[in-house]
Amino acid sequence: MKIVLMAGGKGTRLWPLSTDSLPKQFISIFDNSQSMLTSTYSKIKKLNSKIYVSTQREYADIALLQTNNSANIICEPFSHDTFAAFLNVAVYLKYEDNVDENEFVAIIPTDHDVDNKFYNILFKAEKLLQDSNKDFCLVGIRPAYPSTQYGYILHEGSYVKQFIEKPNKTKAKKLISENAAWNSGILVFKLGAMIKIAKKYSNGKNYKDFLNNYNLLPKISFDYEILEKMSDLMIVLSNKSWKDLGNWNTLYEKISMPDNFNTNIINTENKIIKNYGVENSLIINSQNGIAMYSKLHNEIVRKDWGNYQLLKSYEFDNLVIEIKLLHVESKKSINFFENNHYIFCVITSGSGEITINNQLKKLTIGSNYYINAKDKYTIKANEDLEIFSIVQKHKIDDKL
Repeated sequence: MKIVLMAGGKGTRLWPLSTDSLPKQFISIFDNSQSMLTSTYSKIKKLNSKIYVSTQREYADIALLQTNNSANIICEPFSHDTFAAFLNVAVYLKYEDNVDENEFVAIIPTDHDVDNKFYNILFKAEKLLQDSNKDFCLVGIRPAYPSTQYGYILHEGSYVKQFIEKPNKTKAKKLISENAAWNSGILVFKLGAMIKIAKKYSNGKNYKDFLNNYNLLPKISFDYEILEKMSDLMIVLSNKSWKDLGNWNTLYEKISMPDNFNTNIINTENKIIKNYGVENSLIINSQNGIAMYSKLHNEIVRKDWGNYQLLKSYEFDNLVIEIKLLHVESKKSINFFENNHYIFCVITSGSGEITINNQLKKLTIGSNYYINAKDKYTIKANEDLEIFSIVQKHKIDDKL
């Protein structure tokens, strides 16, 4: 399988941090000084030694630098939406890198927040295409909550039935009840099938001919032009934690702690910014300008065992207090073998059991328990379990 990271967007929704000269995917935005591109590349590198990065010509040097000069760069002549960009990838692979048309290709956005094991789903998609003798497969995400920020996919088994653009909350709840999936934007396909599409739109015999006609391609997304019209489009579903970091409402929690007014201040300059009462907002200061946004909601984070929602956070010197609401799905478990936090929890619905240092306790509505630092514990849900949790930790600790 050939893996291609898409890094050609402008990231206008993340202004003022992201600009035309340095878009979001190249900014060292995380605590470990990684950019979205370097973070994604480091995870994908564990699966495949040869990785491609598709980006615009003006960003080719920085893309190469951020991948330690080891990625294969595919240049887009100019920004022309994902339909043209995907075809450009396919034609480059065939004519410039001599990739066999029977090879499978995975196209992956770089603005996703996932763990190291998430991308194993690519091999599941590849196997589904091989077994079904189909050509295109999307990766869907099992929704953690009724988001209005993501597109949804209705499916029947492994086949896509319908795409639904960002719905309102009522529609989102209905879609979840119908087992709809979030559209991750990750696509796995057989190279020959994409080449056939390219030939319908561009009658060239080589990559140079294709580039000469690039401006004649429709400026439209690949989903709109191709995928939404397909009758045999496949889908595989992931239960892993996933978040699209393409806008401030999904990114701010990764790079900033909220203050006592539940406002996150992101300051990239040597200036003092004080908040005297602006609530539930984002304040971003950079050399490019200042912006303030209203938060849409407290983001819910998907986990293998269910999900959690950060309700409130307080920061004192080197101490952080977080108030969370956890939802553990029936028959699933949370396992913490080296806990570094002090945690107080109350069961608000459901039933289950907790084992702390080999001591078993039944959990019912109203039950509470306290976990000390270094305690080893496991929580198991007999039915859907809701837990109100107060977590005390030091800033050097990882997030729960």
